[in-house]
Amino acid sequence: MAVTYDLEIMDGYGLVAAQGIIEGLDELGEYVRLMLDDVYQRGLERVLVDHRHLAGGFDISQKPEFALRIMELAASVRGSRWAVVTSPERRDFLYFFETVARNRGFMVLAFDTPEEAETWLLGDLPAS
Repeated sequence: MAVTYDLEIMDGYGLVAAQGIIEGLDELGEYVRLMLDDVYQRGLERVLVDHRHLAGGFDISQKPEFALRIMELAASVRGSRWAVVTSPERRDFLYFFETVARNRGFMVLAFDTPEEAETWLLGDLPAS
């Protein structure tokens, strides 16, 4: 798999630092499945995902299929809080993910910096 990640337990949350090249929707799905299993097994309810070192993606024609996968994912992580940091060139992709996921009850927000993400993740700030 071209995408790898490290999961570090921080004070109050889990930090997922991903790196590599996403070479399609199936590979993205496999990375997310493995990462979620890892997070779930550790009982983490607050997670900061750093995607600034990911490249690649999937064909835009797969966006509807991606949305369906997000809806399935959202059901499995209800009750947890996720902050995702990405690079500027991937921001539109992440905002699409955020919109679909939040519409299905997945508390996730996109951020430009890890500091902003951590502040929201650990605080009692509103989910918007």
